[in-house]
Amino acid sequence: MKIWLLSLIVGVIFMSVFSYSWQLHRPEAVPWQTDYSAAREEAAVIGKPLFIDFTAGWCGPCRYMKRELWSDETVAMALEDYVRLQVDIDLHPEIAEEFHIDTVPTMVVLDAKNDRVLKTAQGAMKPEDFLAWLGG
Repeated sequence: MKIWLLSLIVGVIFMSVFSYSWQLHRPEAVPWQTDYSAAREEAAVIGKPLFIDFTAGWCGPCRYMKRELWSDETVAMALEDYVRLQVDIDLHPEIAEEFHIDTVPTMVVLDAKNDRVLKTAQGAMKPEDFLAWLGG
């Protein structure tokens, strides 16, 4: 009887840790490009604006957005009208410099036709706030 009870307790603990871990690491629903030149060219060819997410691996708010914002299906659907590019500022400081990015996360929407910045936002957002910003 004690072995059965111990197995049950270990199983419950394992499932709890697994469930918590899964919630922390939900897969991103937004399909990102990482090649700046290819994304700009695609945006120009198909006539969609370019959405750029400037991020960094060490950035806590960026990890929050990866877990809570970019994994949200509604957000992913809203971004279907954009060419989506994610730029790690540590891997591509030259792109961050081109856009004068000094804070992450920063999001930039760029018009595909004339490379005009249409809107920017800094800091982490909840899905509902992001959708309001994107649509506004």
